[in-house]
Amino acid sequence: MSGADTRTPANATARLVSIIRAERERLQGLERELSLLLQQETLELEQLAQRRSAAEARLAEVEREISRYQPEELKGLFQAFADLEKRLFMHEEQREQIEYRLRVVREQLEFLAQIGEFSFILARVGVERGAIGADLYTLTIAGALLSILL
Repeated sequence: MSGADTRTPANATARLVSIIRAERERLQGLERELSLLLQQETLELEQLAQRRSAAEARLAEVEREISRYQPEELKGLFQAFADLEKRLFMHEEQREQIEYRLRVVREQLEFLAQIGEFSFILARVGVERGAIGADLYTLTIAGALLSILL
């Protein structure tokens, strides 16, 4: 759209609604993607936690009969357990990052809805002070409603 197109209240409102709709769609897509990643990461953590429980039981068994094992076997068992702990830590960190990003996206979606709500207030004040006319007020309210409902 050219600059002249957005100078009329109707075109400016339509442009704003279009921008808000596109941003909301982008954020909703990102929210779905992050929710899926969070599910996958949670599943991976559950599987790793089960493996850790099994490994802890195995280490307890080895500890009870440590004299039966060669040093190389013990080293391998402890290294495998350490590797499992590293993977578990890494996946816990990844899950926390995904949860944080998901919270941010959800907050941004809330802020978009608040843009529409805030437009109501600004339009009312504009009319009360004579800064905008009834036509612009009506268009602003319509745009605000659309941005909230989209």
